[in-house]
Amino acid sequence: PAASIYTDTKANLNEDAVRALLQSAWKQTGMRGDQFLVMGEALKERFNITFAQFITSSLSTQTTSMATNRQMADKTIERTVDRYNSEYGNYEIHLSRWLAHTGWGGTAGKASWRGYGLHADMWSLRWRVKPSWTRIDFAGGGYKAGCFAILVAFCKNPIGEIRIDPSDA
Repeated sequence: PAASIYTDTKANLNEDAVRALLQSAWKQTGMRGDQFLVMGEALKERFNITFAQFITSSLSTQTTSMATNRQMADKTIERTVDRYNSEYGNYEIHLSRWLAHTGWGGTAGKASWRGYGLHADMWSLRWRVKPSWTRIDFAGGGYKAGCFAILVAFCKNPIGEIRIDPSDA
């Protein structure tokens, strides 16, 4: 559905816009299970920095604040978001350089702002080419073999997926 696709500008891509996408996907499936967000580096940076410092009531990013929960004995401050938990599901965030890549017909800069939200329960692996084994000649030390197979990711139903694709990226 159109509500599950973000095509507005990068400037308007804030946490409220992402939550609207997640809500739309949830309305389609009613599923809250573990899910994945696969995104480019600029979009990941938006999750890491801007979302952590965005205050909805002021409609702006607070550049001078930082909140952290950590053990005082730990000398590491993490500035990354690897999970995004909401009432619409728990999302693992995975960084990718290959979304809308220029070598596959994308445009420069598009890959860094592209993102997809995927329901793990809606995907499976299927054979494109079933395994075939080739036995390597015995040269001592035990038998060896090589395997050739092609697996493809198969989406059972794309209705609950989301896409982030800013128009000015």
